[in-house]
Amino acid sequence: MNCRILSSLYIRANGEIVCDCDAGKGISLGKVFSTDEWSISDIFDNEKYQHIRKSFSMGIPPWKDICINCGLFNSGELFVDNLKNKQIKNIQIETSLKCNLSCGGCRLGINQRPLPHLMNLKIYERLLKSCVESGFKVENIEFCGNGEPLSHPNFSEFVRLAHSIIPEAKQTLVTNGNWDYNKSLKDQYLDVIYVSCDGLYQSSYEKYRVNGSVSQALKFMADVKSSKKPKLPIVIWKYILFDYNDSDEELISAQKKAVEIAVDKLMFVFTHTPHESKRYNIENSQEIPLVSPIVSNFSMEKLTRITQVGKPLNSNDSRNIESSNEISRKTYCVIDDVHISDNNFITIQGWAMEKEGQSIKSISIYCDDQFIGKASFGLREDVLRAYPELKNDTSGFILNHKLSKPLNSPTKIILQLMTNEGITENFSVKYLFG
Repeated sequence: MNCRILSSLYIRANGEIVCDCDAGKGISLGKVFSTDEWSISDIFDNEKYQHIRKSFSMGIPPWKDICINCGLFNSGELFVDNLKNKQIKNIQIETSLKCNLSCGGCRLGINQRPLPHLMNLKIYERLLKSCVESGFKVENIEFCGNGEPLSHPNFSEFVRLAHSIIPEAKQTLVTNGNWDYNKSLKDQYLDVIYVSCDGLYQSSYEKYRVNGSVSQALKFMADVKSSKKPKLPIVIWKYILFDYNDSDEELISAQKKAVEIAVDKLMFVFTHTPHESKRYNIENSQEIPLVSPIVSNFSMEKLTRITQVGKPLNSNDSRNIESSNEISRKTYCVIDDVHISDNNFITIQGWAMEKEGQSIKSISIYCDDQFIGKASFGLREDVLRAYPELKNDTSGFILNHKLSKPLNSPTKIILQLMTNEGITENFSVKYLFG
């Protein structure tokens, strides 16, 4: 039993630390203050966090009625307290509660939220400095929240402070893209930018992104990729599938546009909100017409809550992959995660590439010798950082597959890799599910 509350932080614009899901947004875990005496370690040791740790270790939801409705709560995931290990995987910063759009599914509630609605830079600076002083390793800082991050008039200063105080942390922005990229960032740069742009045509786009301009969002993405900044971010076009933007013609045209403006990934997102696509969902995602290799699929967490996590039979190390082919010595292959969700979907993800950094042509996956599908490839910046000399940031793979019956335990998972030279290599490892 676990969730990401012990590996991440969500900071509201007024400095309040809360659960980052809709269900738990009323649970306050503490507050950030700008005084030199304030410490993040005191927050992580307070009564609320002690209650969370104790509950998870006993296999009990910290707040039963709330947690069972939370998309981030995974009853079958292994309990891991990353905060005790001085690791913060993600700090989510709500720079602003204000927004220039009025999206139909947004539960903004700006009038019900306490002031201020713009984050004080001194509070943000104190948070980062305290993480360093307390010895925490921060992997990612994500600018997101209930408002639009770029609506903060000093957004670029948030980016500059992070580069200065925690330079090793990756910085990610989630935006609607209805902004001028260069004016918003000034001389600063980010590592990853998600642009929420649900449609290619204004007529379908504006049904959800009320008051938004699809041409501005597309221009924003194009400007990012043509920028003269010292580092170009990875740009991910996030396209939620609704019943008014899911025609094959629009999906195909969006893929062509994504290639034209040079985004790194087009992500079709399945949702459970009103007007969700009736044509496509997580169960028939393979039927979406694809004309570009940069497309991937993603599900809102509530649709795929984890109930079972696979553990390698012979080792606690999920990277203990045995090869059935001597040629595999020329290839990297790692399984990072195998889990089954409450809607009986198995997810297998990891990374693979040839020893010289070349991408793998295809990966076919079998469970107990039964073929279940081919993996999709995607971004893995962490692998690039670990092996910079190989210059491959797209070595990640993932497969989601609906199981028709429960898996045996242990289950032998086989990855059949096809190299660019047409050589087949098999990797296998047995996983226990319980």
